[in-house]
Amino acid sequence: ASSCCSKAVGDSLGRATTYSFGSICFGSLIVALVQALRQLNHHLRGQEDAQLIVCLIDCILGCIEGIIEYFNKWAYVYVGLYG
Repeated sequence: ASSCCSKAVGDSLGRATTYSFGSICFGSLIVALVQALRQLNHHLRGQEDAQLIVCLIDCILGCIEGIIEYFNKWAYVYVGLYG
């Protein structure tokens, strides 16, 4: 390895920033939407009326966020390598 980046890394970076950029942005948008919903849910925590429901929604959104981030990680790798 005479350089710091191999040809595969350069090709993957080129594909990720050109052809697959929309897929990467869409995955990030989904994560941002779930995080925004969680923040809205945290603001509702101050209300005394529906504490149980707010707690359940926060738990569900946390699980969904974790699953989405896990699959996005592997989807980004796949998109970067194969287009």
